[in-house]
Amino acid sequence: MSFFRDRLVEIYFWSSIMAFEPQYTAFRDVNTKIGCMVTLIDDVYDVYGTPEELELLTDFIVRWDITDTDNLPPTIRESFKVLYNTTTEIGYWMIRERGINPIPHLQKVWADECKAYMKEVHWYDKDIKPTLKEYTDVAAASAGGLIMLLASYFLATDKLMEEGLDYVLKIPSAVHCSVKILRLNNDLSTSS
Repeated sequence: MSFFRDRLVEIYFWSSIMAFEPQYTAFRDVNTKIGCMVTLIDDVYDVYGTPEELELLTDFIVRWDITDTDNLPPTIRESFKVLYNTTTEIGYWMIRERGINPIPHLQKVWADECKAYMKEVHWYDKDIKPTLKEYTDVAAASAGGLIMLLASYFLATDKLMEEGLDYVLKIPSAVHCSVKILRLNNDLSTSS
């Protein structure tokens, strides 16, 4: 996939800044994989796919269904399979090492993120100029920050609790605002 930005070293560097202690090796590794998946999927939606192909991809991600992928265009199919397999691999590792299955939660956040990407594709395709509020609400969901936060919760928390997970998934205002800032900062650096 030649359109995909290779940000592996950069993402690993950021993961290392977040958790540099030796006992957080798994955090760095898994967080880097998820960061690379965010970059891949973002690039598929921003650079590669047509609106029709991206509708298909979004449908597969929302359904989280690996069957019948032969009907997808080759690059879209490979992108979905990489996302599905990587998320499943991370999920099985967490089941084995942490005793919790994050796959349904990760899948939900991926689906929400891809729906937000589709909203941006629709705006671009139809030449729609959203209001700042519309834009920042969608941008917060498509920034990749929520999937990274969820993975960080699973990886860095010693005692995982359902209440903590529920809190993270409700997207408290501090998280929502932080992700908006992340996205706006990213947009500013892209436009300059």
